[in-house]
Order: sequence, then C-alpha cells, then structure tokens
Amino acid sequence: MSAPLLLVAGGESSRMGEPKGLLDFHGEPWMEVQLRKFRECGGQDAVVVLGYRAAEYFKRLPWLQGAFKGTEQIQGLLVKPALNEVPKHGPFSSIQAGIRALLDRRDGAYILPVDVPMPSPEVFHALEAARSRAAGSVDVQIPTHADRGGHPVWLSEEILDHILTVRPSSRLARLDRQISLLPPERVQRVVVDDPGVLFNFNTPEQYRDYLLSH
Repeated sequence: MSAPLLLVAGGESSRMGEPKGLLDFHGEPWMEVQLRKFRECGGQDAVVVLGYRAAEYFKRLPWLQGAFKGTEQIQGLLVKPALNEVPKHGPFSSIQAGIRALLDRRDGAYILPVDVPMPSPEVFHALEAARSRAAGSVDVQIPTHADRGGHPVWLSEEILDHILTVRPSSRLARLDRQISLLPPERVQRVVVDDPGVLFNFNTPEQYRDYLLSH
C-alpha cells in the first residue's frame, strides 16, 4: 500500500486510566501491535501522533523520541512521530499535526485512532480496489459494516491539505463535519466483512473483554 497511516494517540485516555497505546497486549505494547499489523497489511509508512501523556510514551517507547530526528524503522515500517502541541482541541488537532508530519501526501492517508484495532488486510484490499476503480473521483473512503461507518478513513491529498486550513478551535474542526460538507459523490462508502472496523475501546473493562477474545 502506498498510502501511509496516521495513528492518532493524542488523547487523555481518562476513562482508560493509562495511555491506550501503552496497554499490554499479550506482552507487547498496543501501539507496536498496531504498527506491526499495518505492516502485515502491506503498509510502508506511518505517522504516530502524540499529545497528552507524550512523556509516558517516550519513557516506555524510547524509539519514539529518537525518531523525531527522522524516521525510524519499527516492525518493518518507516515510522515518524508527531506531537500535537494543542491536544485540548481534540482529535482533529491531532490529525492536523499528523498531516504536517507526512513525508508525502500524494497518495492520501489512512486515519486510525489508536483505540480502534487495526482491521484485517481484506479491509485495506477492499478500500484500495474500490479507490482504483473510482480512478480519482473520490476524496474520502469509509469502510462500512451493517450500514455503519467505521475506520480507517482514507483521505485524499486535497482533503488533507484542506484540513490544515481549518482552525482547530473552530466548530468545524471535526473530521465527520468536514466529510459532511463534501459533495456526496466524493465520499465512497465501501462495504466490508470485518465488524472490527466499528469497534473501539475506552474503558479497562472493554479492553479486557477484547484481550480475552484475541
């Protein structure tokens, strides 16, 4: 896959009680699991966006701080970190920080919150195939299951550039709001078989249930 990943991990994780990207997944930090699985899906590049609790990430994953000098190869993936200086403005401001850190926007990017498990390779294959058939006529792709939209969301270079023009404190500074403002024909909803595109975890109980089933 030529489109990079923006893995957004800038939130407070207040309900979880600890940074979600540092949760233990069978002996491996969750963030590294996410990156490994993206590589297994065919990904080549990723930007990890930190914000609140960045110091805890740097302490547990020292390669992240070192990678600010350039890219770092982790799990076979070229990874570049980004720091959201204004995390109080929420996930949209983290997406903006990640876009600024992208080495190349020409193929767009996939947006995935850290608390949404990486989907199966088939999801990415479906998105890539649908985008290829569309031949440049879409700016946004949303995987859907059971008539509900999920993640990762793919954004074109044009939309990535536009997002950078939105004030992070604006009422329009929401990804769903920006998508709703686009002409419907520019938004492609791709039906997938993986129900995991709809799942995320916010509490220790939700993560414990996920851990027991995977």
